[in-house]
Amino acid sequence: MFHGLPPVPEGSPTTGLDSFKPFFARFRDIKIVPMRTVCEGDLVACHCKVTGTHRGEGMGVAATHAPVDFEGMTFAVVRDGQIHEGWNCYDFQELHRQVGIV
Repeated sequence: MFHGLPPVPEGSPTTGLDSFKPFFARFRDIKIVPMRTVCEGDLVACHCKVTGTHRGEGMGVAATHAPVDFEGMTFAVVRDGQIHEGWNCYDFQELHRQVGIV
């Protein structure tokens, strides 16, 4: 289960790779760069920078082809090389401003 990402389709929780793909597809050339990472046991904390171009429908607006650039944090429980649960806190207000929602 992933917490803190917009649901795709609207109202559906992001619960695995298949439900993450529609969110990811909104940004065809998305690049997520880990800037800082801290690990303790099976918990990983990562500060990330996200860049790309808004090329997909969603977030209440058609594709804008606008460049996006924002940052955030992810905390994940990783066991046997797999993410079992994740918590996300990204600056979606900044993302929404860049694609013209705000």
